Amino acid sequence: MSTHTPRRVRLLGSLMGQLQVSCQPVSMTDTLQQAINLARTTTERELQLELPDGSEGASLVALADGDRLRQVLLDLIENADKYSPEHAEIRVRLRRAGTKVCVEVEENGIGIPADDLEHVFERFRRASNSSQGSGTGLGLSIVKLLVEAMEGEVSVRSELGRGSCFVVQLPLADPAQPIDAETSKP
Repeated sequence: MSTHTPRRVRLLGSLMGQLQVSCQPVSMTDTLQQAINLARTTTERELQLELPDGSEGASLVALADGDRLRQVLLDLIENADKYSPEHAEIRVRLRRAGTKVCVEVEENGIGIPADDLEHVFERFRRASNSSQGSGTGLGLSIVKLLVEAMEGEVSVRSELGRGSCFVVQLPLADPAQPIDAETSKP
């Protein structure tokens, strides 16, 4: 049985109306580092984390559910790993865009055909060129469901044969609110 099966079963439960999201201020730097550390347990690929210069990166706090956000990031990183050439690195970038916190997960993999881009977040849909690797066609629909439950947005830019960049945008938290202690743990 796949090691991912229990996680997928829990996420399928979420798809079926059992989704509970508790948004609070979450340190994006800490959450990204936690997701990357988890991803490193399943891949030997180089994962490059790019943070804003200076204190801006440390001060980027989103209004999100820390557990759900880690799951979103891990799913996007694992997806990038699945569709990238063997020695290609995956870049994870954090930045601020107005009143949003943005995370980009980018790889130089097979890319997504233009005709498939508008359907990539639909349940049970896989890109027409995704025959390599296994999958249910649920991963990206779950990502979208979780991000939208946190009042965020997810999008993708892709070029066939050059790779894809998935972008998650979440609302910035009020700086006066305390940060969720769970996301600041190592």
